[in-house]
Amino acid sequence: MKRFKFVLGLAAGLLLGSTIIVGANQTIQALLNDEITIIFDDVAVDLKDEVTGSTLYPITYNDRTYLPVRKIADMLDLKVVYDDAERLVKLSDNRAKRSCDHFYINDFDTLSPDLYMFAHSNYNYLKLEIVSGNKRRKVPYSNYVALETSNLVDTYNIDTQDLIDITKELLGSNTKNKTVKFVFTDVVTKKVVWEKDIKVKLEKEEKVDLNLMSLDTTKLTAKVGEELALIPLKKGAGFGSGYTTVVLTYNAGDGRKLDFNWVADNNDILKIEKDNVTGWSHATCLKEGTVNVSVSSPEYPNQVETFTIVIEK
Repeated sequence: MKRFKFVLGLAAGLLLGSTIIVGANQTIQALLNDEITIIFDDVAVDLKDEVTGSTLYPITYNDRTYLPVRKIADMLDLKVVYDDAERLVKLSDNRAKRSCDHFYINDFDTLSPDLYMFAHSNYNYLKLEIVSGNKRRKVPYSNYVALETSNLVDTYNIDTQDLIDITKELLGSNTKNKTVKFVFTDVVTKKVVWEKDIKVKLEKEEKVDLNLMSLDTTKLTAKVGEELALIPLKKGAGFGSGYTTVVLTYNAGDGRKLDFNWVADNNDILKIEKDNVTGWSHATCLKEGTVNVSVSSPEYPNQVETFTIVIEK
């Protein structure tokens, strides 16, 4: 079914509840229109009833669209009061009385695919833009209100892929060694709340395919029932373990965490299992014998390291 986008503006009619009053309490027939999508500040909005949790659909009548006034007022930070005795809906503007005096964002200086960015403030009308030269693009985000120390605090959920896509749009195909500016602005006072120059690192560096892997041993003696930790570490890293360990150090030019396969030539003597959480492997010595173990990385299939484990009683 085709859905129509409705960009929120002042042309829309407003409803306090689900009934339309025309003239002197005239009853009409209108359409609950679930084909219309409400767009507020470039983000699709799902209007919900706070009590029942059900969706509040726009109403279409005589080619005009009507929206629930209370939900729209909340989105626009307007105060709404319904006077039943006088049959009045009273709207007042709260925005001029509020401004952002508290803002927090996690510390980062590089835009990369593994960036985790979050921010929160005591004011929910902040605009995030990415700026490059005289070009700027607005970043869509979702936000939710949380109650912290008796204050309402808005937390902004920002998708890293959106940041990357918008940055690529601004910079074009060549993003290497480039910088953009991230800017949060209070949309009421027009004041900049936070801004920072951010390095862009989206391209992978060239791999360095030399001395990639190096084992710390070529032969190891172990006991039946003993467990061995088979640990891959980037060169220069340290580790701690209660196991007897075999360490494979590696050097990837782009600094990635590589995936390694440890394989024993006799599984009846040495059983190797991989921990999917840490990426490390451990081996259990099942009985006496000699086992040859090889280790390789799918990223570098032509380089294989081998060592021998002698298992004694």
